[in-house]
Amino acid sequence: MTTNTSYFFNDKNILTFHTTALKFNWQTGDPTDIKYYKIALDTFALGLGYQIFFTDDFGIEAQGLYSPYFNLIFDNPTQQISLNLNSTENSIPYFFRILVNYKTGNESNLSAGIWNFNDIVSGPWLGWQVLF
Repeated sequence: MTTNTSYFFNDKNILTFHTTALKFNWQTGDPTDIKYYKIALDTFALGLGYQIFFTDDFGIEAQGLYSPYFNLIFDNPTQQISLNLNSTENSIPYFFRILVNYKTGNESNLSAGIWNFNDIVSGPWLGWQVLF
């Protein structure tokens, strides 16, 4: 579940408050099975984002999320990969992204930029946001 609440200072400056609560667990087979692997993610995150449009169509956006509760487990014994990251044993995870936005409609944006998760994983971002 994610909720976003935005405050429009005007049509070119938007402040957004984010709240996310997520529980996802997926496992194939039994841990003794050769094709076994498991992915689990439980988190509660709070964030803040800001968008500014320089023209009617182009703008930039910065967003950051901070997770006081976080638990990520990935286990794949056949590849000898095991990851356990949680907020009780590690620093509290964060996520941020910096985007260039292009308005594709009255209530939609095409976005491209970069993202980073806790300096562990990062890369390019491409997305399309439609507001209802």
